[in-house]
Amino acid sequence: MSVEDRLRAIFSEVFRLAGTAEADELDRRSDDRWDSFHHMALMAAIEDGFGVELDPEQMFRVENLESAAAVLREVDAGAR
Repeated sequence: MSVEDRLRAIFSEVFRLAGTAEADELDRRSDDRWDSFHHMALMAAIEDGFGVELDPEQMFRVENLESAAAVLREVDAGAR
């Protein structure tokens, strides 16, 4: 399962989406469902799901599925 597929499942669970495809359209800047509570729940779910620890700057950069995947790739690259 790809990073994006795993993230779709996490986004779907946190935001209680009807399907994983809707996760691709979700954006912090334009979706009212993405409030501070859901943002922190998403960060915790990503950390748990990928076994990583994100710093506050990385958490702040997560605005959609694409940016979450970019942050995870950065964390993975830094671990090497």
